[in-house]
Amino acid sequence: MKKLFLLLILFFSLNSNAQTVLEVLKALSGKTDEQTSNNIVKQEPTLIEFYNNTGAEISACYAYYNNEDRCWTSVGWYTIPPYSPKTINIGNYTGNIYIRGRQGLLTEWGSGDGQFCVDATQAFTIKFADTKDCWSKKKFSKYIVRSGVNKWTFN
Repeated sequence: MKKLFLLLILFFSLNSNAQTVLEVLKALSGKTDEQTSNNIVKQEPTLIEFYNNTGAEISACYAYYNNEDRCWTSVGWYTIPPYSPKTINIGNYTGNIYIRGRQGLLTEWGSGDGQFCVDATQAFTIKFADTKDCWSKKKFSKYIVRSGVNKWTFN
């Protein structure tokens, strides 16, 4: 019975959100919400720590798969001072993201693993950024993130 219980927890944690897992645990154990949530390890948020390893300011952005809207969404710009970190909390997201950086008009980071729409002049959040017809579609580099701190250095 204990093995079945653990398999059910694993299955639902991989295929559902945390709320669904709590509901299943509560139903199986007959415990209250408070009793159930005290026995579950809280997931750390996912952080991207951009590090600027250059002598000039960098603007960075990223794209992630928005599970709620079922689309790729690009978000930016984040200003990173020279030789400094900038940490961004992206919630409980894990998996592939794509990262891009720029420094003025001449220096850019992005290998071309993916291409997404950005707004070249101001802060942005663009849904369907991979398929949308836009004025500025730029190259991004793929990066896999997990909960906790994920470090990315611009050299």
